[in-house]
Amino acid sequence: MQSRLLSRRGPVETWYHAQPDRTFVIETRQDVRPILERNKALQTANDGFNRKRDLARVASIPIVVQYEWLKRYGVNIFDPDQEKAVRRLLNDPEWRYLRTSEIYL
Repeated sequence: MQSRLLSRRGPVETWYHAQPDRTFVIETRQDVRPILERNKALQTANDGFNRKRDLARVASIPIVVQYEWLKRYGVNIFDPDQEKAVRRLLNDPEWRYLRTSEIYL
């Protein structure tokens, strides 16, 4: 199998993989560990609100997870009409390390 890097934009890489059957796969990669470690630290840092208590920190979602949600669930985090679906995913234990506070959504 032949592979080659197509692009690198910040922490996100896009790879091309040629398959033996003459098809190909496009893969998007990102090392999410630094983001998830920061999210875990922020979960216990404070209650998630700013000093004025008019804004709340809720989650930090890596780009590859945004792609995964779009592919797997059809959820676009930037679409205001899909706010309930984003909340459902952020409250799902599978995605708990995306949360940066325990504020209930």
